[in-house]
Amino acid sequence: MPYTMNSLDKKGEEENKNCIRLFFAIFSEDLKKNKKDLLDIYYGKARFLPSEYSSLTDTIVFKDTVILLLWTANPPIGAFVKDRDNAETCKKQFKLLWKHAKK
Repeated sequence: MPYTMNSLDKKGEEENKNCIRLFFAIFSEDLKKNKKDLLDIYYGKARFLPSEYSSLTDTIVFKDTVILLLWTANPPIGAFVKDRDNAETCKKQFKLLWKHAKK
């Protein structure tokens, strides 16, 4: 996948507009309160869930692939699952969370 921190940097927005179409992300409200500088470099639309629903695992869905990133493992672990039905299930779950998350 072509996504790197450089491609998320708003300073290079014009240069990167063909690289990234749009990101949708759901973060913990803690990030909104305590790490505003990270949100300044985020390129996409974000919503926030209460802190008690925060997750230490990131889930990325891209077409028919689901990527799980476990940041608490030492070293961090990533798993790729290429399965259309699984990806559709994750997209449905994301839509439900998005609907209930705050802007």
